[in-house]
Amino acid sequence: IVWNDLYNRWEVSFQVNGFSGFIVQTLATPLPLKLISFYAAKQTNDVTLNLTTENEQDCSHFNIERSTNGINFTSAGALVARNLTSKQQYQYIDANALTVFATVPKLYYRLKMVDIDGSFTYSSVQVVNLQQTSAFSIYPNPAKDVLHIQLQNNSRNLQLRINDMYGRTLKTWSI
Repeated sequence: IVWNDLYNRWEVSFQVNGFSGFIVQTLATPLPLKLISFYAAKQTNDVTLNLTTENEQDCSHFNIERSTNGINFTSAGALVARNLTSKQQYQYIDANALTVFATVPKLYYRLKMVDIDGSFTYSSVQVVNLQQTSAFSIYPNPAKDVLHIQLQNNSRNLQLRINDMYGRTLKTWSI
């Protein structure tokens, strides 16, 4: 085991009998923050983003990032972390997003969760369909404790059924 001054790293060398696959890696230390849920949904001309966290130790802030193609993201705003260990709920409204981005079919959102020391991690990407494709939207998917069902004003006589991931019906009702 030797220190490499040029690359500023430790290097390990050892003899092997033949070549086989192996990996040597240091432990990556994840942020102490636990992201419980993150989802985005359109409401009128806005996009509302809701997130729930837990264990915000040394967490600085959340950058809300937006993309029109799912590849190139830019900052849409930020939320200051509360740094509490209990469950915390946040909401960010991307005001007039549906008006500003009226020519794109979808908007993509992600969180950049930044720690006090500058380290960060990204959430999964949430997709918001801007073109009307159905009379309802359901989020988050998958859901654990809370499921939001948003219906259009003209939706009538609907039969709703919630199934688990094995296809078993959990609840059925009419609206």
